[in-house]
Amino acid sequence: LLIVFMAVQLMQSQNGDNAPVATGSVSGYAVNAEGLPVQAEIFVFETDISITSLEDGYFKLNRVPVGEQSLIIAHGIMAEEVKVTVVENEEVVVDTVIIPTDLEELFEGLEIPDEEL
Repeated sequence: LLIVFMAVQLMQSQNGDNAPVATGSVSGYAVNAEGLPVQAEIFVFETDISITSLEDGYFKLNRVPVGEQSLIIAHGIMAEEVKVTVVENEEVVVDTVIIPTDLEELFEGLEIPDEEL
């Protein structure tokens, strides 16, 4: 995930587009399946905008380009994508984002068929 993020940043820095862009902000909380806060890395896909949530899980991203955006909220190797619509000079508050903190939580509720070997 980190490698993908760095590759996107490199491509954008080579683009050289420095035109002013209308922006807003996005805020919310990152928690685990038990509702406990997690410190997560939050970034706006295809931008260089990122932040680490506070100990209570709260995050606020400023200067997010207006329009449909994808937020990636990551904790360790787990991540969730949240789509938001950013409005100029306004703050979008997303619902609390639940991030699985282990593989067992990620696959909880999935039915895996028994296979005969």
